[in-house]
Parts: sequence; structure tokens; C-alpha cells
Amino acid sequence: MTIKRHTDPSNTLTTLTAAGQLTPDEFVEVVKAFEDDPPARKILWDCREAYPADSFNSAYTREIAELAKATVGLRREGKTAFVAVSDVSFGMCRMYTSQLEVKGALHSMKVFRDMDEALKWLREEDG
Repeated sequence: MTIKRHTDPSNTLTTLTAAGQLTPDEFVEVVKAFEDDPPARKILWDCREAYPADSFNSAYTREIAELAKATVGLRREGKTAFVAVSDVSFGMCRMYTSQLEVKGALHSMKVFRDMDEALKWLREEDG
């Protein structure tokens, strides 16, 4: 599976769309790419059509969270929304955001089941 990336500079939004089986290696590849090609201030992970591979476990989420903290997690003004509709994908996204919080990520993160709610939250300005 490939994760497609699109950045809309006018909305300061980078959308990452995943479909099919998502492996830890694919997720790591995208997060590592943030080092050389940073995303916009707001990130939307669209995982509505994705599901985690059996190899995607809590050890991988900790590893990826450590990498993400170093690449995008220190952006105080940043926001990341995850949209996942299946219970498994939603739970994996929650585990990942929890790991980022434990590691001290500074940006806001939230997991949604509804795309419209996620986009509304991303548009809200922190006050």
C-alpha cells in the first residue's frame, strides 16, 4: 500500500491518505520524510480506508511516536487529526497519539471517526 501525500498551502494542511493494509514500515517512511520535507502546520491522516497490518503493535507505535516527536511533535502551533472508522484503526490511532503525548509532543492531536468533524477541528484556531 502507498500513503498518498497532498499539501494545500492555502489552508496550511497536509493530507496523508492511506488505503488497504498499513504496515509499520510504510508509516515510518512517511514520518521520516518529514525531516527533509516538513508537512504544513496542520496534518490530516485519512485512514478511513486503511487497516493496520498484524505486525503493527504497541512496540511499533512507540518507535514511530519517538520519530514523530523529533520531526513534527515539537511544533507548538501544529495540529494533527486522524480519521479512522473501523474500531481497529481507531484504536491504533488512539494508541499512537497516546504514545506521542507520553513522549512529550507539543502539538495538538485528536482522533475522529468523522471527516467533517476532523476538518472542523483543524480549522479552529487555538486561542
